[in-house]
Amino acid sequence: MNRTPPRPAAAEAQKRNLSDSAELPVEKRQKDEEDMPAWAQKPFEKLFGEIGSLRADVSKNFSELDAKVSGVEEKMRALDSLNNRIDEIEGAVANNSDDIADIKGDVRKLTQENSTLRELIERLQVEKASAEKVTKMHDEQLRNSMTICNVARPRTEKSWLDCKNTLAKALDAITSAEYSQRYWFRAIQRAHRGKQEAGKTPIIHAKFVSWADKDFLMNLLLGTDAPPNPDNIEFYDKFSEETEERRKAALARRKEIRGRDKKIKAYIRFPADLMVKKPGDPEYECVQKF
Repeated sequence: MNRTPPRPAAAEAQKRNLSDSAELPVEKRQKDEEDMPAWAQKPFEKLFGEIGSLRADVSKNFSELDAKVSGVEEKMRALDSLNNRIDEIEGAVANNSDDIADIKGDVRKLTQENSTLRELIERLQVEKASAEKVTKMHDEQLRNSMTICNVARPRTEKSWLDCKNTLAKALDAITSAEYSQRYWFRAIQRAHRGKQEAGKTPIIHAKFVSWADKDFLMNLLLGTDAPPNPDNIEFYDKFSEETEERRKAALARRKEIRGRDKKIKAYIRFPADLMVKKPGDPEYECVQKF
């Protein structure tokens, strides 16, 4: 079917209407386009289709852009939160670094103090070993020495030699005939009196030439066949001050054990070992070292 082309005036009006519709809102333009006569819409159908497609694409792109913007904003908020957390961690790390530096300083100080203590301990161990060696030497020097109590002091006794003669005479009185006063005078290396205590006879400190003679006297009055001892003379081993203190503690423990059962036998082995033998035991056993 043949159509008469529009007159120029009508074409100009149509052009003007299209230009004006481009500036109108979308809904208004759509309504205007729908209200246009069919013969006017025909030349622009393809254009209107493309414009509609572009509108749909633009709308879709705007929707996708809005979604992406929302996603970016959410990620930015998460990033801000992460940055805040990082700042907190960095602050904590800085504080921990200070604490670690303080701890390292303390460790260095303790290490130095520990080194000083080790040196002190080593020095004390050396001094202890030296003191024990001196004590042992002192005890060995006193091995042949003893303390003797209740030996009457005659008025004629003035010197160490007189004391030696007095002791030899007293030992002769309580030993058998084979041990004469002359024998004991030779057996005694030296003897002297101790300090005078009120109401008591001064003790005698004596050193013997032979340990055998000293040991004989130490055991003389212990057995059931002990000789008469009218003056109640007593013999005691002589030790260094350190060993004496240890033996006192051992003797106190011995007294405690013997107090519980008189059948238990006990003695102090040199230097300060408590030896105990209970009824039925084959031999003595060291129960404690002092």
